[in-house]
Amino acid sequence: MYDDLFEKDPKMQKILDEREARATRKAIVSYVAKRFPSLTDLARQRVMQISELSLLDTLLDNLFTVSDEVTARKLLESSVA
Repeated sequence: MYDDLFEKDPKMQKILDEREARATRKAIVSYVAKRFPSLTDLARQRVMQISELSLLDTLLDNLFTVSDEVTARKLLESSVA
């Protein structure tokens, strides 16, 4: 019952979306820090410029497929905010 109310309330949906975006940003920065430590600052800057959750999800998915730092840097630099 309460779940339905939360899901239908636009204010609650916005809060939930922001929480999910924050978690995805954290996941991106954490992943980059472990896989490509020299790109951590760039990743932190870029994720803060992206507000759309779907773009953050796509960036994370794409980073999972990258095999080298040069490609990861290009991906982070080309991410559309």
